[in-house]
Amino acid sequence: MRAYTNYMATVCAKVYHASNLWLILFYFEGIRIPDMFCLRRSDCQDIKLHYTMGENRKSGFLKADEKVLVTLNRYLDQERFATNFIFP
Repeated sequence: MRAYTNYMATVCAKVYHASNLWLILFYFEGIRIPDMFCLRRSDCQDIKLHYTMGENRKSGFLKADEKVLVTLNRYLDQERFATNFIFP
């Protein structure tokens, strides 16, 4: 039973992170998945996200919708991660 509980907790955590990533990709319209995983905490400034495209290194700011800020703040508030990346 303990192994099953640990397995389900792992699966639920992965589904939770995957759905949050999808929502953020949806609201930021056009940000690429590899670039999403390279976002750092320092890229978030107030309601804007500093975004550099990995493919052609173009840089710019994306305005964050209020709905995406709620999801994004869940990751920004977590100090438990050793890296400066937003997503685990």
